[in-house]
Amino acid sequence: MKQTLVREVMTTPVVTAEETMPLRHLMGLLYSSGIGAVPVTSRERRVLGVVSNADLIMKPGRVLTAPAGPPLAFGRRRRERRKAAARTAGELMTAPAVTIIPAAAVEQAARLMIRHRIGRLPVRDPLTGRLAGIVTRSDLLRV
Repeated sequence: MKQTLVREVMTTPVVTAEETMPLRHLMGLLYSSGIGAVPVTSRERRVLGVVSNADLIMKPGRVLTAPAGPPLAFGRRRRERRKAAARTAGELMTAPAVTIIPAAAVEQAARLMIRHRIGRLPVRDPLTGRLAGIVTRSDLLRV
């Protein structure tokens, strides 16, 4: 039986944000495109991170007043405070991005999504590191 590869199901072209994009423009981009997340790329189109709706939810809540909790929560609260203070896509993004290459099997993409609890994977060219596409849960379900 033939294995389906990521390159066969990935979406191209990809809506992206540069790391310097202001949040107001980023939210408009997500809304107008009807998508839940965008890869954040450098000018050379290398994937730096991803901003999702979940990252944007941190912004208005101003998590700075969160009650004290167990010591293991300190790192998470620090990330939440950083996201609450973010003004650009680069400051808000979750980084580094979990990525995959076009020649990977869709089964590998599914395992990565499950392990990292994410709904999409930027697809990067293995030679240049540049963004080649994006694969989502919906893309995998169509296989």
